Amino acid sequence: ENEVTYLEMLKMLRKYGAGFQSHGIKPGDKVLVHVDDSVETFIAMYGIVFAGGVVIPS
Repeated sequence: ENEVTYLEMLKMLRKYGAGFQSHGIKPGDKVLVHVDDSVETFIAMYGIVFAGGVVIPS
């Protein structure tokens, strides 16, 4: 089981968000995400939100 602090989570969200933006995700873009119960999925989903995207869970 992975555990992260709020500060670590915020840093990861910013990093993922910037990464998604660098790959062309723009505000309002829909991004399909395969959802499981991992910390990485949570971070990816909210990274998309940080990039301005809209998460579509599958």
